[in-house]
Amino acid sequence: MKKLLFALPMLALAIFFTYCDRPNLQEELNSVNQNVIANDRACLVQIDKASPTLVTLCGTGAAATSCNLCGTKGSGPDAIPAGVSPWFTTVNGPMQFSASSVTGNTITVTTSANSKVFVIPAGGCVVITIDASCVVS
Repeated sequence: MKKLLFALPMLALAIFFTYCDRPNLQEELNSVNQNVIANDRACLVQIDKASPTLVTLCGTGAAATSCNLCGTKGSGPDAIPAGVSPWFTTVNGPMQFSASSVTGNTITVTTSANSKVFVIPAGGCVVITIDASCVVS
């Protein structure tokens, strides 16, 4: 019984000092650097085509071979077949890829951050940039 009477006040003191020693969480949150940028953030990319013609991509990372299109070197080429729209892929930003079309096309590139329309001239190509925050430009 004496041990129990001695242990209860010690337990109460231990709990009291543990509670008093806790740091202020608001101070810890305020000390965190708010300007940290996510590197290699995965961005889900949706590409919609205005016409059902073939569009070739270079640099999206979906194919195992390499390509060089519009000055963009990367993995590919990946083909969005005629009649397929929308087409989805996941990329790590920041990155660049290019899109080309023999007959010309208009594509809309959409991520969680924004959406942008690109006009591909017949036989030409466009370069598309996705930054670390998944913004398309």
